[in-house]
Amino acid sequence: MKAHSIERRIVIAVIAVQLALALCVTVFAFLYERHAQFHTLDIALRGRADSLFGAVQDADDAGDNVLLDAKDLHFPKGDIFVVRDTDGRVLGASSNLKDVSALPAVGPVGRFHTRIEGREYHGIRLRAVRTIDPGTANVRHSLSIVYASPTGRVWDAIHGALRFFALTNLALLLLTAWLVSFLVRRSMQPLGELAREAGRISAPEWSFVPPKSTRRTQELAPLVTSIEGVVDRLDQSFSQQRQFLGDAAHELKTAVAVIKSSLQLMNMRPRSVAEYKEGVLRCEVDCSRLEELVGRMLALARIEASEPEQAGDTVAQSTVLMDGVEGAIAQLRPIAEVMQVRVEAQGHSALAAAIAPELWQTLCTNVLLNAIQYSGAHSTVRVTLAPVDERTARCVIADQGQGIAADALAHVFHRFYRGDPSRSRASGGAGLGLAICKAIAEQAGGSIAIESSPGIGTTVTILLPLAVSPAPVAAI
Repeated sequence: MKAHSIERRIVIAVIAVQLALALCVTVFAFLYERHAQFHTLDIALRGRADSLFGAVQDADDAGDNVLLDAKDLHFPKGDIFVVRDTDGRVLGASSNLKDVSALPAVGPVGRFHTRIEGREYHGIRLRAVRTIDPGTANVRHSLSIVYASPTGRVWDAIHGALRFFALTNLALLLLTAWLVSFLVRRSMQPLGELAREAGRISAPEWSFVPPKSTRRTQELAPLVTSIEGVVDRLDQSFSQQRQFLGDAAHELKTAVAVIKSSLQLMNMRPRSVAEYKEGVLRCEVDCSRLEELVGRMLALARIEASEPEQAGDTVAQSTVLMDGVEGAIAQLRPIAEVMQVRVEAQGHSALAAAIAPELWQTLCTNVLLNAIQYSGAHSTVRVTLAPVDERTARCVIADQGQGIAADALAHVFHRFYRGDPSRSRASGGAGLGLAICKAIAEQAGGSIAIESSPGIGTTVTILLPLAVSPAPVAAI
């Protein structure tokens, strides 16, 4: 795929806008200049026509005629004119006008355009009355004055102004292109610095220190925050994976070492059939524990790796929560009886959440098992189901056990974590139960939280998205 330059696009866009504006300015300048030049010419033509009218004098003859005395008048080269009296007699005409009929007296008064001998002319036609001997003879002569000037000079002036505007706009366009390119390149320097710093991120060292200029740039500040968040999450994820691998290796090594030591113990000296049978049974128990550990690790990996779109049994299904609670209570009843712990459940019997039934029962079983194991004899573990609102269901499991220390409470959902620093296996657990519970709850779009007070008890709160409306309360 061909790469595109943001800088080039911005420069081209600015130049295109500037070019469009320059064309508009040039067109408006042309229209204005044409209007101004022809308006100035009209004023000049009127003044020259008035000068011709003033040059009409009395002829001092018996017929009280008039004549044009234009010897003292000086008009621009190329201008033409014709002055006529009442009878249409030509009183005077410019020397460069070969055919006076080219400027007829007949026509509307005012400005006009004409073409004479291949040249364009802009002229004015006036009608005036010249009075001879006012107050005595009072002879009135109606005059027709037609004056025209070639438009070549006007168009030359218009084209000159147009060239000036065009060259000025071109110079401004080139200057704008260079200036925009320079400013865009300079403005995008923080982005380049950010890219170089992001390119230094690697798996062994998740270090990202964004340049200060990127934080001061309003458009880049959200991107910097997002990259920092991604790097922190990746660092945390890789740290968890490294810790998971180390803890898993430790657990598996310990389990294998126990099996190996049992076999070595049997092989140290000849044994009786009963002793060999006892050793094999002991190895079988250890292998079962190892198999359970591997199974829990695989289950946790499968839950965390699944996506909501693909994990149909995790999200798309609707599960009646009380059914899962009842199943978990029935499964753990023997252990509860041995520990002399009473388990009670109450709440909405038809409250359903968007979670797979088997995953919900696994979650309930793990939490209830911990509650039963760490509760004292003759204590009670209570399970309460209730809707929080029209979208969320809540399951609360509270025990009256020994509780969890404050420094350990923040780590209870970590894989292979045990509150016992000696990593004692007296409870038979591998430290994956609550990690699996957290993964199941989050995969279903919910959450799980633990509150505990040493010597008083522990409360586990599970929130899940509702699937159907809750039913009336039914206690068990």
